[in-house]
Amino acid sequence: MKSKLIIFCLLFVSTIASSQTAKQKMPASHIKGKVNNPQREFILLRQQGRADTLRLAQGGLFEVNIEQLTGNYFTFEHGKQSVELFILPADEIELTFNAQSFGEVQCTAGNSMPYINYLTNKQKMDRSVRSKFGPQPGRFYTVDQFMAMRDSIYNARMTQLELIGTKHGFVADFKTQESNSFAWQKAHEMVGYRNQVSQKNPPVFPASYDQYLNSMNVNDERMAYDTYYRQFMANLMTINATNQFYANNESAAIRYYELQLEYLCKMVSAIKNKSVLITDLMPSVMKDCGTADLRPFIQKLEACSGDPKLVESVRRVASQFAHLYPGQPAPDAVCFDATGKTYRLSDFKGKLLYIDVWATWCGPCKREIPSLKELEEAYHGKDVQFVSISTDQDPKAWEQFLQKNSMSGLQLHQSLNMEESVSKMYIVNSIPRFLLIDKKGNIISSDAPRPSSGASIRKMLDDALLAQ
Repeated sequence: MKSKLIIFCLLFVSTIASSQTAKQKMPASHIKGKVNNPQREFILLRQQGRADTLRLAQGGLFEVNIEQLTGNYFTFEHGKQSVELFILPADEIELTFNAQSFGEVQCTAGNSMPYINYLTNKQKMDRSVRSKFGPQPGRFYTVDQFMAMRDSIYNARMTQLELIGTKHGFVADFKTQESNSFAWQKAHEMVGYRNQVSQKNPPVFPASYDQYLNSMNVNDERMAYDTYYRQFMANLMTINATNQFYANNESAAIRYYELQLEYLCKMVSAIKNKSVLITDLMPSVMKDCGTADLRPFIQKLEACSGDPKLVESVRRVASQFAHLYPGQPAPDAVCFDATGKTYRLSDFKGKLLYIDVWATWCGPCKREIPSLKELEEAYHGKDVQFVSISTDQDPKAWEQFLQKNSMSGLQLHQSLNMEESVSKMYIVNSIPRFLLIDKKGNIISSDAPRPSSGASIRKMLDDALLAQ
């Protein structure tokens, strides 16, 4: 039996319009597809922030009905590969994908075929252009050379869009969206180029460079989900935040994302656009700072976004990490030493506890060892217990490393029962990770500065010792 799914795609123009369209039956586009050599049992179908799972039946077959009043862009994903397609309403479409080269989709039936063929060819051209420019065009091209090539690409794409669009009678909204996307792609690459060449001996840019970038309407809601609009804004947010982060001698990772959020809220007023960009930002925030106290960040988010549902969604995700906020009782993870003796973190109550979560295979972890030794020597005789907890899957690798290397501090391995391990209880998604727990067994920081941070970690340790 084939996998079937019905998706309702309704574009709201106003409250009245949405209530009227909800009552009428929308035309459905029926898509029959096949994935050759599938790597997974499903593909994802994304459209404007929504994601639906299409289960693959035997032979990689699937079917989906998409109910919509107007044509829309949809992204099909399989594993790490994706392709963007444009689907007209009330269409009968047949698609064939190959999991090895998912972007080279074949459309063999349907009125949407010219649109799909056009987009797949455009994405091939994008890959060719990226290959031609390379990852750092600023190393090889002057400003004039870069702009000449960039303008040539833009003009060629506009010409191709006009020719193919006229031949196949592309709808006006599609042509407008595509031409606007070309403009955002150009702007995104211009921002990236200027950032590259401005690192050392920045060249003089013509006035037209900034004039073009400043002409881009960052509040155009039609482009909120456009890939190049989002990359353009992410690029600006990252560059601005990085510059301010180092100029202000910031050290907390969450400040980097607060600076991005502040810049976004300063530049963009359209709620829809802000919601899309904040949604793009949040996975990195949670990955890098989930265990930090996110309450100040969420307060800034609430003041900025204008989207209560988004704020509530962020609160809900952040609540999973609330037990690791400063002042909370430290989860009592279990460890053991090389002799097999068992320890609990609560065994160290009465001392300030600085924990290094690491593994023998982790290069950045091992680079912290000399700084950690220096830190231990600096606080020798003070009420600080230094503990290193290995997360190696094979404890024998850890034991062999201890035998071959001179290690200071108390060396432990996390429990092999994941439910009581430091990795599970402290949500350790990346290492090295450092924890600081006060004498009463409460968390000071579940993502403390590294030993190599120098003054940052010493100030935190000194403040904690004085406070207790």
